[in-house]
Amino acid sequence: MSWKKITLDGDDIRRGIDDKIQEAFITCLEDAGWPEGAIMYGNRDTATEGYFYFFTPAAAQAADHLLFVYDAVDCPEPPAANLSVLVKRTRGGVPG
Repeated sequence: MSWKKITLDGDDIRRGIDDKIQEAFITCLEDAGWPEGAIMYGNRDTATEGYFYFFTPAAAQAADHLLFVYDAVDCPEPPAANLSVLVKRTRGGVPG
């Protein structure tokens, strides 16, 4: 499985879609037993005002239905320097 990306715009953010995705992703990880390497990242493109959410291959596998619902697309691994970790497994499986 490859990396996946969801793109939102400012209206989506104002409607709280980003929070809904993050909460649903945590539920997917809980249901999957917090798989190793399942991480959700985010960044914002100030030029296009787009908001991007990236999912590692392990995350994409754990949350495949969620990513389908939000029209995630395959993408290459994004440069780490441009990303913020939004959800990942920490010690004890608690989201960080």
